[in-house]
Amino acid sequence: MDRQHGSTRRTIIESLKRQDGLTANELAAMLDITSMAVRKHLTQLEAEALIQSTVERRPVGRPVNHFHLTEAAERLFPNTSDRLTVELLTDLRILSGEETVDRLFERRTDRLAEELSAAMAGQTLEDRLETLKTHLDKNGYLAAWERTPEGDYLLKEYHCAVSSVANSFTQPCVSELDLFRRLLPGVSVTREHHMTEGEHLCCYRIRIESAIATAS
Repeated sequence: MDRQHGSTRRTIIESLKRQDGLTANELAAMLDITSMAVRKHLTQLEAEALIQSTVERRPVGRPVNHFHLTEAAERLFPNTSDRLTVELLTDLRILSGEETVDRLFERRTDRLAEELSAAMAGQTLEDRLETLKTHLDKNGYLAAWERTPEGDYLLKEYHCAVSSVANSFTQPCVSELDLFRRLLPGVSVTREHHMTEGEHLCCYRIRIESAIATAS
């Protein structure tokens, strides 16, 4: 029964992908099931934040709900953009050499550094870490930072949003470390854990330079 329900919900999602804004009655007719059955599935899909509805008010009769896929539902469909990016970078390396790939990532780092530096102007180190965390979260990295008993800071990423590229090219990870160092002046930033090496997170240790001088 669960498998059947899952199949029906998938069919509803695919139907809304092909024709946006269908009503419950239209979906029922397409799936050859009752409107009541369709509404149960729609209620579940709304609870899972996979669909949303808009109301059409008509001159005569009751308002009608039209259903649409959410951004979360779009992620259920195959997306080959990562593969395309890897293929394009591979072709660029073949046609123009490794240095061109390096310059491409350096240009991206320069752009991000400029944007984030403006947002971090006048901020303390911890404020900068919070701003950086917010930026990373918006881009899908599941970031967090914490202060250690020794007075260092750890910046952690539990997901790599560019893993397909990072597993094929070293430049994304090199650029990320460079970006963090540029955004966090007056500290030492070193990478201690790395997802491309099979670890479950990327972790950067941030040490205030005065602490380094004292330790040495």
